[in-house]
Formats: sequence, structure tokens, C-alpha cells
Amino acid sequence: MNLRTGRYLESVSVVTRVSASFVAWRVAWCAVISVFAIALLLGSRAGDFLAIESNNPRQADLVVILGGGWETRVATGGSLMRDGWAEHVLLTGVQKAHDRNGEPSNDPRYSYLRSLGVSSETILLDSSAKSTWEEAHVIRDLVKKNGWSSVLIVSDPPHFRRLGWVCERVLGVSNIDYRLIASRPRWWNPSLWWENKISASFVLKEFIKLFYYRVKYV
Repeated sequence: MNLRTGRYLESVSVVTRVSASFVAWRVAWCAVISVFAIALLLGSRAGDFLAIESNNPRQADLVVILGGGWETRVATGGSLMRDGWAEHVLLTGVQKAHDRNGEPSNDPRYSYLRSLGVSSETILLDSSAKSTWEEAHVIRDLVKKNGWSSVLIVSDPPHFRRLGWVCERVLGVSNIDYRLIASRPRWWNPSLWWENKISASFVLKEFIKLFYYRVKYV
């Protein structure tokens, strides 16, 4: 191969990569625009669409408090533990750093759960999961490892559409009995979701994530 041919092939390779990146960028932006359009078309019903009905708690092997918005999720999970619905609770999204007693340092969710009277001996921790999809796999593996069969999963209402979709594909197919338990954040009103910055951001991001999950995890 002479120098001229080599330079030509290199140029073609660069153009191909740039073209592919441009196409991917356009597809991504079209997807985002489409998702926002759907959310706007649904209008006030977008909140109800995302916040599918919560389950009532029943006796289970494990309570799971998903990472993310922490105060109301932890309060709900702590209440479930105090009321005796399960003997163990899993906190996902916990920071890796631990103090001399082996407890997570600088993690407000763990500290808040302990302040609610939940014993450290009943609390399980995970710092590996970075998404709802990964959290579902952590739950599945933990349940199977311990010979358990049922779990109560706590999250915020607008997370439920995507969370239910994920749990059915990860936990349901593994014959794990799961129930989704809604927290009660003060910022959430499904009929007026656009009037609060937190809920408006949550709803729009959820539609984007729903689209992404449906494409990636088919």
C-alpha cells in the first residue's frame, strides 16, 4: 500500500466515523423531541400514566429502598420495617466509604433509616447498581442467594411505570413475588405535575428513560 492510498483510506475511515456519530446524534435528538411531544400531548394525564397504581404491602422476605430521591423513600421503607412487613431491608445506591464500625459514612439515607429505629443488623447495602435495571438484577441475585421469594420495592410514584416494566422482565420471569410500594413525596401531584420543578423534571426524564429502556432492553 502506497502513501497516497493509505491517506485515502484513513480519510474514508474518519468520514465514516463522523457520519455515524452525526446520524446517532440526530436519532438521539429525534427521540428526545418525540418523548417530549408525547409528554406534552398527554398533558395532565402524563402523571397518571407514569404513576401506575401502588400495591398494598404484604408479608415479604425483603424491603428494598431504591436509590435516588431519598427522604420519603427511606421514611416509607422504615415504616414497613417497623410494622414488621419484612425482616431485612436493602438500600441501593449507598456510598462505598465506611467508618470504623463498618457503617456507611456520609450517607444520609442510611443514617436516616437508622434514626427511624431500624437495626443495623437488618440493613443490607449495595453500591454497585447505577440504574433501575441494575438494581433489579441486584435484587434478583440477593433473593435467590438467600432462598427468599418475595420483596417489597419502595420508590416514588412517577417511577412506577418504568420500574414495573423492569421488574416484570427481571423479577417476574424469575418467579419472585414483588410488590411496588409508593413513597409520598410532597412535591408529587399527578394532575398538576408541571407546576412543581421537581415533578416536572422527574416526569420528562422518565419519558426519556422509558424510551431508552424500551430500545435497549427489548
